[in-house]
Amino acid sequence: MQDAPKLFISYAHKDKNWLDQLLVHLRPLKQQKKVALWTDREIPIGAEWHAEIESALKDADVAVLLVTPAFIDSGFIHDIELPELLKKHVVWIAMESSLYTHTPLAKLQCVNNPSKPLGDSRGNARNRALVDICEKILEVATRVPIRADDTPSMPSSASSNSVPVATASGERVGTPHISFEPRTNSKDAAEIIWIPAGTFQMGDVEQKDNPQRIVTLDGYWIYKTPVTVTQYRQFCSETNREMPDAPDWGWIEKHPIVNVNWIDATAYCDWAGMHLPTDAQWEKAARGTDGRMYPWGDEWDDSKCANSAGSYNPKSTSPVGSYREGASPYGVLDMSGNVCEWCEDWYASDYFATENPIGPTGPDAGKGRVLRGGSWAEYKTSHFICALRNDSPPATKDKRVGFRCCASAGRERYCWRIHAPSRRRAGRIKSRLTPRPGHKRRVSEAFGQPSCGRICREVGASTWTLGGEAAP
Repeated sequence: MQDAPKLFISYAHKDKNWLDQLLVHLRPLKQQKKVALWTDREIPIGAEWHAEIESALKDADVAVLLVTPAFIDSGFIHDIELPELLKKHVVWIAMESSLYTHTPLAKLQCVNNPSKPLGDSRGNARNRALVDICEKILEVATRVPIRADDTPSMPSSASSNSVPVATASGERVGTPHISFEPRTNSKDAAEIIWIPAGTFQMGDVEQKDNPQRIVTLDGYWIYKTPVTVTQYRQFCSETNREMPDAPDWGWIEKHPIVNVNWIDATAYCDWAGMHLPTDAQWEKAARGTDGRMYPWGDEWDDSKCANSAGSYNPKSTSPVGSYREGASPYGVLDMSGNVCEWCEDWYASDYFATENPIGPTGPDAGKGRVLRGGSWAEYKTSHFICALRNDSPPATKDKRVGFRCCASAGRERYCWRIHAPSRRRAGRIKSRLTPRPGHKRRVSEAFGQPSCGRICREVGASTWTLGGEAAP
């Protein structure tokens, strides 16, 4: 049996009422042995205070910080607890407004919106917020590396390589955010990286169709690199599909697949038990939460991605993951350069004006699907910034365009019937998407295979099947 993940709850003594409220909501998780809780209230009478705290800090898996002005003002927390806690998986909660921006917490993602701390809510609204916070604490705790001999059951093949995090001194090493060990999708052996829930700065002041704003997303998994020729070939083999037309340089197995349209990319994701990332999911994975210009920082560097903007002019794509110095804050690769990538959303230049800032999924209809990330062929540095959005009709196939997959926590997904009219204008397919009843499927927890394997698509009169099972 594995031990329950151990939570160390750090708070200022002036904030004991906040601790009481949180403990009430965490109690069911403790009773079900999903987590183990430790606060300084566990210290036995007569025990040495510092020794008990040091021992608890050493044993903790997750640090839960109740951040208030009193918390930030506490010399004991600042000098003794915080340096050790920042080495853990950190979940910090904005209980009250504070100057957290001038502390190491500024580099870490808050579980709620710091501009709307818990203290701003009352009654049942506060209870709902606490329930949501406890669910997110559990989400973090369940991804802590297992201490015992048990191994995770899903995904079935997990990588032992961890994503580096920020050090206690604040030096950025890899990603400054909460991170978990990358895992592997057993369907296509793709390495996937966890992007934690929370807010991030989306857009840029220079982008008219993507202005700067704050967006909140649930946690999700995303492929570390674009889908490769090898992976797409496996998909075609298992689903009796033809490979797309090869690009000028031919098919090279470790290069990203190209010449696939949005429908092809979505079909692959269905087969792999995933989905295309939304516009917002793609951008957060590319730039983290600090609003950086490029995945690696704010300065252009042509040595950190496959591009034609520098002195080296490639004639084709590059093997995925070749530019490791160009990794995003979460360790995701090839987010700028190599290939532009299909996203799930329809494109609308003014969508931001009416979007829901919590988990936006794009407009209900449109003429083009969103494309993100500059390709190997782009020669303007502005094409590689994380906030740049492009679009193309869903039927478009291009040697500069590929895709990667994503899996959202607890997301319900559907089999879709795509109705395409016989009329086609300028290569555009106007599609009306309607869910097929009885084919709802759910991505369990953070990642998993669908419970319903019957995935079908129809375009006009032609029908094909995915996953080797005929459509009903």
